[in-house]
Amino acid sequence: WGVAPYLATQWIAATSAAARAAELLDDAPAATRWSEAAARARAALRAACWNGDYLRLSAGRPGKAPPDEGCLSDQLIGQWYAHQLDLPSVLPAPESHAALRAVWRRNFFPDQGLRNCTWPGQGALPEVAADCWVDQANTVWSGVELGFACLLLYEGLTDEGLALARHVEARYRRWGLPWNHQEF
Repeated sequence: WGVAPYLATQWIAATSAAARAAELLDDAPAATRWSEAAARARAALRAACWNGDYLRLSAGRPGKAPPDEGCLSDQLIGQWYAHQLDLPSVLPAPESHAALRAVWRRNFFPDQGLRNCTWPGQGALPEVAADCWVDQANTVWSGVELGFACLLLYEGLTDEGLALARHVEARYRRWGLPWNHQEF
């Protein structure tokens, strides 16, 4: 509910890309409009979701649903996109580094890999309700892991990025599936 960094960071990167395109087309009013939209979205995202350590999974809905303190591995996916296109950052470096370190600290389990999401106080193997129809949070997806590893490298967190990429490679090689990544 409410602001969700997974979507919001992609939107910020997309509006920054629109601003860059407008600049290339010599459309100054459009470039200004898109740049201002991205700046407002950055401020709204930080106000709604930054908890001092990372971007919470969602801001919740006032009076209906509280903020969701989940720590999503893909919370800065828009930052990854922005790096690839040499666009402005979604978050300032101190906050993006804090968030990336929080994801690494909370979601990486050496015997499993990088889980998609964790919640405060949750252990390595949390209980899942019997009627849960899908449990994406507690799984590791190699695509998310490798994208996150690339983002760590872009952000200068080289040791962590290389460690994660090596972990994914070793895991799939051990299974005999180096080119056939199955989500599990």
